[in-house]
Amino acid sequence: MRCRGAPKRKELHATLLAENLGEMPDTLDIVAFERLVLKYALHFMRDVSPEQRDIVLRVNPAFLIPEEFAMSVKDLLLQEIPRRYVAFTEVQVHDRVLPRGEYRVVENIPARVIHAALRKAKLIKQTKPSRRAQRMQH
Repeated sequence: MRCRGAPKRKELHATLLAENLGEMPDTLDIVAFERLVLKYALHFMRDVSPEQRDIVLRVNPAFLIPEEFAMSVKDLLLQEIPRRYVAFTEVQVHDRVLPRGEYRVVENIPARVIHAALRKAKLIKQTKPSRRAQRMQH
């Protein structure tokens, strides 16, 4: 028996893969952020070499499921986004406070903050700013 959401999921995946990975809105709310994270995961999985895919299969096969891999990407990004933009639900465990993985966007996140978080999390390579961006800074 097929899941009724499967065709919609495949359509969403195809749409995200057809989009340029570097394109995103000027600011991201929680829906846009979740969409971007899934798009990143899908592009990464599509572009991974067969050798890297074999390594992933041995180490953590769940990472070959886009939504599973996207959760790890999201966790990495959320660690790098300033708390001005996101808030976490925390849990007290013994003497430590740990994030539960639940979060909310308290202020839309600018694309420049997302790009910086991607670089800090080493999910994209450090790139030089474009000439347009350099002109805007002066």
